Amino acid sequence: MADKIFQRTDDSGKVTIAVFRRQASAPAAHFHDFQVDVDPDMVAIGGGATGVDAPQGALLTASYPDSNRSAWLVSSKDHLVPEPHRLVGFSIGMRIAGVSRRDLLRQHLQFTQVTSGGAQHPTASGGPSEGFALISGGFRVNWRPGAGNLATASFPEFDEQWTARSKDHIEPAPCTIDVFSVGLRAHIPGAGRVERRASSSIGGPAAHPSATATLHGAFALTGIGAEARWGEPGSLLWQIEPFNQGVTASAKDHVKPSPAMIKAWAIGIRMT
Repeated sequence: MADKIFQRTDDSGKVTIAVFRRQASAPAAHFHDFQVDVDPDMVAIGGGATGVDAPQGALLTASYPDSNRSAWLVSSKDHLVPEPHRLVGFSIGMRIAGVSRRDLLRQHLQFTQVTSGGAQHPTASGGPSEGFALISGGFRVNWRPGAGNLATASFPEFDEQWTARSKDHIEPAPCTIDVFSVGLRAHIPGAGRVERRASSSIGGPAAHPSATATLHGAFALTGIGAEARWGEPGSLLWQIEPFNQGVTASAKDHVKPSPAMIKAWAIGIRMT
């Protein structure tokens, strides 16, 4: 069961978000679709996960909404060297005053999914249609049995697009990647217009780069992201973790030295 670690509203008092945390009860080498539920009256619109930085590292392979929009699903794996770990998953739930969960889902939220072609370093981008504001996103690396493929980026790009990237590492392992975007209708009758704010921060270069992005307190956190900026052999995401009004994002080289930079992203909204 997930624990609610904080709840807050935007300065209009109409948007309420809560962040939920769940940790695996026992260590494992791989986690697949580890589920972090939100409150029943909320819609799961965002989330993240924390794997393991050391001694070897466990890296992220998925962070995306479930089909019912009632939970966020996260995945992780060790790579080439054993690292049993207890994955920690996070979900961001949202409700809007005067709008039922049913109406929010059916009329005012838009979830999209785009799948890349197969590649050693797959990438995909997608976003909501006109009239919707991008408020969050996620990814799923569709790695196959074998060495596997690992996330390097999941972040908002060009205002209305969410981009996801991954790579094989040392051993060839081509696959596809899914990118998910979450859009909110720009004007919601009875609630007002949606104003979106994004904050970003860059950390590194370092073997294990980290960055923290923080939103202004007037906005309610809806989405979190990270982009590792690497050269070969590569740097891989192991943490995209929300906190009150922001996110900490971290990456690491793995097996072979590879200093890199990382950019953390936090997205929030308020009604006007």
